[in-house]
Amino acid sequence: MKSPIQSSLVTISDPRQAAMFGHPMRCRLLLWCSAKERSLSQMKARFGLSLSKLHYHVTRLVRAGLLAVSRTQPRGGRPIRFYRAVAEQFRIAQEHLPAGPSERWAAELRRSLNDAANRVEGMAATYSADPEGEL
Repeated sequence: MKSPIQSSLVTISDPRQAAMFGHPMRCRLLLWCSAKERSLSQMKARFGLSLSKLHYHVTRLVRAGLLAVSRTQPRGGRPIRFYRAVAEQFRIAQEHLPAGPSERWAAELRRSLNDAANRVEGMAATYSADPEGEL
């Protein structure tokens, strides 16, 4: 059942929101919370991070408007907050997509090949990508 705070699809056009998807842990947290509301304790059990690190990442996602407090549960001391993604799916505009692992890997490969070529006399390194950008 969809939460009242959640829509089925949100298109991301703000570069600050898109940047959140470039951080692997924030992306995993956000996608995990898109299916069901989760507490920090549940996130800790799932991802194995400390509560302080989880709180930091969750706060960043809430401030970016991608995660919201869906409800609070009273208890002795501080109430438990449950978080839910604001959408079941996210669409990011192409110009705002963060560099993916394959792009970082390709850049690192180019640097390594060029460094190796500079160290070995007579060796040349070239890199070319096919039209689809694949290696």
